[in-house]
Amino acid sequence: MAGAGLLRVLLSEAQRHAPRQAVPLTLATVVAALVCADLIRDDAGFVATTAMGVALANQRTIDVSLMLEFQQTLVQLLVGVLFILIAASVSPADVERVLPEALALVAVMALVIRPAAVALATRGSRLTLRERAFVAWMAPRGIVAGASASAFALQLSQEGIAGATDILPIVFVAIFGSVVLYGLTAVPVARKLGVAGTGGSVALIVGGHAWALDIAAALRRAGVGVRVWTGDAQEQTAARAAGIDADRGRMMIDAVTREAELDEVTDALLLTRSDDFNALAAAELRLELGHDHVQRLAPDPESPYLVPPEHEDGLLPSYAELTEALADGARVEADAGGPGGALRLSFPALTPSG
Repeated sequence: MAGAGLLRVLLSEAQRHAPRQAVPLTLATVVAALVCADLIRDDAGFVATTAMGVALANQRTIDVSLMLEFQQTLVQLLVGVLFILIAASVSPADVERVLPEALALVAVMALVIRPAAVALATRGSRLTLRERAFVAWMAPRGIVAGASASAFALQLSQEGIAGATDILPIVFVAIFGSVVLYGLTAVPVARKLGVAGTGGSVALIVGGHAWALDIAAALRRAGVGVRVWTGDAQEQTAARAAGIDADRGRMMIDAVTREAELDEVTDALLLTRSDDFNALAAAELRLELGHDHVQRLAPDPESPYLVPPEHEDGLLPSYAELTEALADGARVEADAGGPGGALRLSFPALTPSG
């Protein structure tokens, strides 16, 4: 808790003055807390760093997305290395010796322990019975089990405890078996329970004016899932009247909210009247969806406050060009039959370059 308090203070300062220092501060504080806890009591560092994460996740004064680079880059690298080290320390003979009992353990974990834990943890929650059933089915074991087993097995073996050498092979089978089990069954179980996503293309339309909704409707007719983001209440009403999901975008609140808002979205079209907003939102969304999946209206060279990027890909005609062309009788056509299921928009009656 002392480490969490210190990191909260440091991240608060970094958030105000030097956001790029958030990752080094996080790494230094986590390592310090882990070492200090281990000095007080062996293997207490894992508990200490876990408590730090819980404490930081439940506060509201600092943006924990500052630490995303720490989690996405450093943690993934260390986890990958640790998995290799754990697997390298288990021989095929070790696995074969414990295989029947370990597979029985995986069955008990999947069919008894996990459902019981989920039933208790979700009691009184707003999850539906189908959603609770899916959560009860999904519980792949991973790095926490492997790291704990590797640490305790070594110490117990050094103490001469009987059966200590079997701990790591058993956990290895549990990790491998649970990942294979849930990896192969997650999709069919989700579909059977009716909680699976669309699995196809979902286009995010940012902007709710008349021809933006025409594009949304054309994509919908082509079998593409569509969401509309607009802050105008009348535009939201018009989109919903056409059977299109519409709401205000919450992309800029924090990283967790952005991830939830973009759930299942595969492509984005930025069609607002503001060239500057389109440029900034495109830069943000391309980090999430990829450059080939985000398109925006071409900027009007006379109006933007921001200098547009050079050699930018993914540009549609400008707002003025599309408005004029559609007013002159151009129509919107869409399909999802491009390479790899890519979305394609066309505006017959525009110039060949359009």
